Amino acid sequence: WFAIKDSFVTYIHSNTHELRFPMLVDQGFEVLGHHRNSNRNYDIEIINLQRRLRVKCETLRDYEEWMQSLSTLKEKAHYFINDSNNRFRSFAPIRHNQLGYWFINGKSYMESIAKAILLAKEEIFITDWWLSPEIMLIRPTNDESMRLDNLLGKIIENVVEENDPNDEKHQAAMDIKNRYFIGKDYFNLYEKSIEAVKRYDEDFIGRTLIPRTPWHDEALVVFGEVARDAARHFIQRWNIHKVSSF
Repeated sequence: WFAIKDSFVTYIHSNTHELRFPMLVDQGFEVLGHHRNSNRNYDIEIINLQRRLRVKCETLRDYEEWMQSLSTLKEKAHYFINDSNNRFRSFAPIRHNQLGYWFINGKSYMESIAKAILLAKEEIFITDWWLSPEIMLIRPTNDESMRLDNLLGKIIENVVEENDPNDEKHQAAMDIKNRYFIGKDYFNLYEKSIEAVKRYDEDFIGRTLIPRTPWHDEALVVFGEVARDAARHFIQRWNIHKVSSF
């Protein structure tokens, strides 16, 4: 199946309904028509900064309808094509009256992420400069249900994970006095670089001898059009890596 949405086109596997490589309307977006009435060859070539897609139409009528729909798409998403109209030549325009709020420090921010993951219905996009799947999002805690990889597992499998209170591994990781900064969470790069990262729940510096590095993190949560722009940027980056890898 081939589908045209409000700011991208995509093709969908007819049996699995799997979404295959959404092509976003971007600065390189073009639609080229190729048709020869003599041999009934009606092709449409769609181009963006990352890929070329050729669509073959069975009839002239199909060809004309698809060309009209793609032309309408370009008109509706023109601000993604002509970046000269956007401040700093950004891929997206300025959005007005958008809802957003700040988080100071990690506690409330991580709790909000955990709740958002549990409420997700379609997609979860994650990008980070140094992401640990074992990060505990809600603290303090006596189990591992609020660990990132376990939360994602709940979404994927649609089951509620139960933890065995007699599991020695869980008890070791959830030592009562270390429920806030578990294992590698307690670190000080001025004193020692992180090592053995796969053993995330093991300390690598002495808690009674070396203080944890203090800092204040800030995070911003946005909604509406600007959130969708951020999602588009994620998809563009993902597609770049996908094209270069396969």
